[in-house]
Amino acid sequence: MGLQLLLDQDRLRGLNSAQFSFFRILVGAVAMLGILAFSRDRLPRGAGVWAQLVLIAFLANALPVLLVELVDDAVGADAGMVSVFNASVPLCVVLLYLAARRADRVPARVTAGLVVGFAGVLVLYAPWGAEWLSAGAAVNAVAALAYGWSMLLMEKLMGPAEEGGRSMTPLVLATTQAVIGVGWAGINLPNGGFDSTPHFSASIIGALLVLGVLNTGLIYMCFAWLIREEGAAKASSVLYAVPVVLTLGMVLLEDYALGTREILGMAVIVAGLVLARLPQRSATTGRTRPAPRRPRPPRPRRGALTAARAPLARPPRTHRRGAAVIVFVNRFTVTGPPAEFEAAFARTSEFFGAQPGFIRHRLLKHADEPGAYVNVAEWEDRASFEQALKQPGFAEHRTALRALSTGEPNLYTVSQERAA
Repeated sequence: MGLQLLLDQDRLRGLNSAQFSFFRILVGAVAMLGILAFSRDRLPRGAGVWAQLVLIAFLANALPVLLVELVDDAVGADAGMVSVFNASVPLCVVLLYLAARRADRVPARVTAGLVVGFAGVLVLYAPWGAEWLSAGAAVNAVAALAYGWSMLLMEKLMGPAEEGGRSMTPLVLATTQAVIGVGWAGINLPNGGFDSTPHFSASIIGALLVLGVLNTGLIYMCFAWLIREEGAAKASSVLYAVPVVLTLGMVLLEDYALGTREILGMAVIVAGLVLARLPQRSATTGRTRPAPRRPRPPRPRRGALTAARAPLARPPRTHRRGAAVIVFVNRFTVTGPPAEFEAAFARTSEFFGAQPGFIRHRLLKHADEPGAYVNVAEWEDRASFEQALKQPGFAEHRTALRALSTGEPNLYTVSQERAA
């Protein structure tokens, strides 16, 4: 944050606010497009997905600026009140989840951590004398809700196809947001951007490179990665680090003297942040009954996959031949202990086995690559599979597996089949 303040001083010497914002985002977009060109990812196609991306950019970037321009006292609102509304974004995410009846996405520990962190922000800024019923307060409240909504949309876009997502990578999402951001900043250029001629000194170019590449590009990509891996609620908890960093920056750069209230507030914020981000205790840490010993099968040829010791949840149902079976294939790369992963998957298998439309599944373990697994599951139809994912109990199993592995899920239909 101290670097941000220094860079702002350089900015004011050669570029006005609208100019600096435009060039910063432009540098970030060019950098992200360059990174994307050397990766396996590509920009998305289709008007529908781009409409969602534009909506995300509008909610997170353009709408707050528009509201500030429309409401005179939005910028002049009490600084403590504005900081409190900025810190309310995680709670807005929780409220939006609840409004969408997706409480399974918000574990109780994460919610508790977010509430504690917000209480710490209130202690830190103590905005008791602010005008909470003013137009400025309303603008900041709408902006916080809009940013929270954008995070939920990001999570959905990066989600797997079977959950209605697009399986978009954080790199692609960050790149598209930077590209769209150039458009939004370009639209805002007439609002003061042409009042003066831009002057580019070495310090200004350095500021543009640092803020454009790091803040607009890479840091945003890391935040998107957190949303994909942890969900919007838990990922939003990192926003509580902002007021702590701001306060410490004032101490280091402006010789600001901390009072007891500020120290207590930061301590409570850190406690909430730790509580929200503690690893969730999953069923994998509990005692599991060992599977019965089985005869060791002959070693398969190199590169083959073997069935892992995650038993079928129950004997497979009868299924009429020729029905429109949907096949779910998920490739896992295990990042935790394989035994814990298999135990967690066995419980997930038991959950799915109790759902209508489930036929059978096999968990395959790579013969030569430790930690490589493939799950192949058959369902009577796609609707049954998608309905199973909406069941309240599924979130616990998904969290347990994500804590131990990464997956590449896809849905298939049977094209050809032959049996002996």
